[in-house]
Amino acid sequence: MVWDEDTRDAAPFMTKPVAHHHPPIMMQAGFIRPMDLSGPPWGIPIRVTPFKAKHSSDVPNAMGMVVELLDEAGATQVRLGYTADTEYFDELAVHLKDCHILIAHISQPTNEELKSSTQGKKDHLGYRGTIRLMKECRPRLGLIGEFWAGFADLRIDLVKGIRSLSGCEEVFPAGIGMNIQLPGGGIQCTECGEYGPAKQIRVSPPTDLFGNLSYLCPACQLG
Repeated sequence: MVWDEDTRDAAPFMTKPVAHHHPPIMMQAGFIRPMDLSGPPWGIPIRVTPFKAKHSSDVPNAMGMVVELLDEAGATQVRLGYTADTEYFDELAVHLKDCHILIAHISQPTNEELKSSTQGKKDHLGYRGTIRLMKECRPRLGLIGEFWAGFADLRIDLVKGIRSLSGCEEVFPAGIGMNIQLPGGGIQCTECGEYGPAKQIRVSPPTDLFGNLSYLCPACQLG
């Protein structure tokens, strides 16, 4: 398990300590450094590179990260980027460049940024920040999460806009029940359970308000 000091201090879990195979790996708050877990004592083929995010002043140590899954020789097989909560800033795309899979927190877009392409969102990527990040990084697979949806369920509509304005077609709204096959990046069909290329998967809206999305392969769609 990898966690950070801020999370440990802010979320005192009301359970007994869990027995781990290895001691938890702690990321010190405000001290950003890469961690290679492939060596002893862990022997886990993962490299984690945190970076400082730009969230609210209440969260001075907010950070995103890049997680690299390594092969037996220590070479990167999959590079996953994770923004966490952050507004867009110039170095963000530099930190997340060359990611195969990029997970971005969008949050609820403001009316101002929906109306104007030059209007950003404070403390979160928002609509315009997410578009810019996808356009600059161009990951093989973009996963958009933390929509918040405080006013309406705009997940599919927002991702349609992100695809169109960023030029990245393999961008999906992430949700509960979405499974990704690594290292290839295939997406599991919610209906039949088979994995298929992202470009063949279609997203279906929920049947109930703010419910789970469905990810359907060609065989489970009625054309």
